[in-house]
Amino acid sequence: MQNPEERGFRAIFNNLTYEKASWVLHMLRRIVGDETFFRATRNYLGGEEREQYRSVTTTEFQQYMEDASGMDLDYFFQQWIFGEYYPTYELKWEIAEQAGMHEVSVTIDQLYLPQRQLFTMPVDLFFRFPGGTDTTIIVWNDEASATYTFTFSQPPAYVQLDPDGWILKKVIEP
Repeated sequence: MQNPEERGFRAIFNNLTYEKASWVLHMLRRIVGDETFFRATRNYLGGEEREQYRSVTTTEFQQYMEDASGMDLDYFFQQWIFGEYYPTYELKWEIAEQAGMHEVSVTIDQLYLPQRQLFTMPVDLFFRFPGGTDTTIIVWNDEASATYTFTFSQPPAYVQLDPDGWILKKVIEP
């Protein structure tokens, strides 16, 4: 049997710890955009100044990202850097036809609350339509359960959450 100190050490240095760090940067890049992310990163690393590649704290890194983007990113750093784990989303969707149009209701539930924190993220919803007229719509998800409604001229064949893998997550689909 492992002693508690050894278990704590292994919990800190597991694969999720290291993978999460790279995912956090990946997600932040998505939120602020490529140009802003790389400009802020260059500034964070010291740019062309003598102090380039100096030690910088997480709080300073957050400030560089906020200055470059003009966004308040405190929610992001609190949940992804200082918070624990990652979201598990359950995706459900249904179609109702009305006056020749197709109303699609998509419900995203964040599971395992309150054991895990609630995550606030922009989420890509990908709609696959017959004939290849696919579309992606970004929704802002910041609730334990949220339903988003869209109207299309044809019914989608399926709906997928975050198809390009921008979010560190687990998705449960029916």
